[in-house]
Amino acid sequence: MGKMHELLAVEKTIGNRAKSIMEETLKTFKDKAAEFYTGRFKSYKPNNENDPNLLPTETKEIVDTVPKKLAYTFGTLTEEYDWLLQKESTNQRAKSDLVVDGATLATDLPATFLIALEHRLAKVREVILSAPTLPNGPVWVEDKQKGEGIFRLNEPLKSYRTSKTFVPFILVPATDKHPAQASKEERTDTVGEYTEMQWDGRVTSAYKSAALERVDKLMAATQKAIRRANDIDASDSAIGKKIFDFVLGGKK
Repeated sequence: MGKMHELLAVEKTIGNRAKSIMEETLKTFKDKAAEFYTGRFKSYKPNNENDPNLLPTETKEIVDTVPKKLAYTFGTLTEEYDWLLQKESTNQRAKSDLVVDGATLATDLPATFLIALEHRLAKVREVILSAPTLPNGPVWVEDKQKGEGIFRLNEPLKSYRTSKTFVPFILVPATDKHPAQASKEERTDTVGEYTEMQWDGRVTSAYKSAALERVDKLMAATQKAIRRANDIDASDSAIGKKIFDFVLGGKK
């Protein structure tokens, strides 16, 4: 742990960096979910091998996955959380353990840090809540060959290309007094079949719900820890990794 003036010297830099990463992540989740977290492969096969109207294959690779984005964002926030704990530990003596579901995540946390943590966890919850999830309806399965956290459709999508033609037919047959009256009707024929496989780097609803539940438990535990705070000396000045390991379902 450094001196107080050393901690204050980097306060603005660390805070601004953490804020910038959080805002960028929220914007990505809100505006670029389809661009970053979805992939697909679409090909066309004509029924007639001599069909001159061949269509090119369409391919889009996944840029990133939601779990990787969350790990990157929270990895940056770890520095801010650790710095905040070091700063508050220097000035405060009121401390308490952080206990969730009977398990102690950290001991001897300053009350001022716990108060600040309570506010920051609300922002963490906002990030989790905004995490895009897989579309409902299709059956998604993990595709570990593509990478960790990537899903694909259980079955490829099938669709068909059609062509419209007009077929003449006789409305009124000809007679010795009147010529025949003809017309034409529109006919739609299937000329080819599309096969499309889709990939997705978004998370399941169950993953998101579980992460939200863990954040809520952590917020409740933090509130209880604030009330229990006393004069116990601090023994741990690093907390960020433990917090985000818990939020993302890692080690406790």
